[in-house]
Amino acid sequence: MRTDPGLHQLVPYFVQFVADKVTHNLKSLFVLRQMMQLLAALLENPSLYIAPYVASLIPPVLTCLIGKHLGSISADGPEAHFALRDFSASLLSAIAKQYGQTSGTLKPRIARSCLKDFLDSHKPFGTHYGAILGLRGIAGAAGVRTLILPNLQAYDQVLKQGLADEQKKDQAERVALVLLQSLELLEQHSANMTNGHPEGAELKERLTEAIGEVLGARVYESGRAGLVSVVLDKDMAV
Repeated sequence: MRTDPGLHQLVPYFVQFVADKVTHNLKSLFVLRQMMQLLAALLENPSLYIAPYVASLIPPVLTCLIGKHLGSISADGPEAHFALRDFSASLLSAIAKQYGQTSGTLKPRIARSCLKDFLDSHKPFGTHYGAILGLRGIAGAAGVRTLILPNLQAYDQVLKQGLADEQKKDQAERVALVLLQSLELLEQHSANMTNGHPEGAELKERLTEAIGEVLGARVYESGRAGLVSVVLDKDMAV
């Protein structure tokens, strides 16, 4: 499917097939993975004109990215569960990069969906994880600064509760890690400047005030002046 030049007339059928399979197989990670692989193959085929079908591609990909219950963690294991979200995020990012210019509403619509789920404390950590990846993939470092960073203080309570719950701890840890990686992306794309900041307990307190106790402690422990600056210097250009 990545190379066959004669598939164009079948594209709408493949797209509908993926949508149906994803809708009716949310408990099967195997089927969901195969459907995402199928879409990836279609997108990589240089002979196919996919633009008219992009709006129909987004919902099943978003489902595999931010769906509440995908597969069975007890049966499939957490690695497979999060691997599906990782792959779906890369697929969504590829779609946005390839077709975002031709559809001015594509990226904002995806970003709104991801932000809404990230800010919903009632959604599971798997959904939060996927939403963060989606925002980062769609909006890049600028999106991290404007959409993720301002909400970290409020999200801290969700993280702390998850890390204190033995059943949710591993998933909450994955979310904390992907948030820290998002801040590191911001550090990489920010101007190479570090303003003077307090040290010791005062610095840790300021970081906690800015992004919460969990991530504030991790940024503090990293000892990286650049990372501290992107958190505390909110007006730093990206």
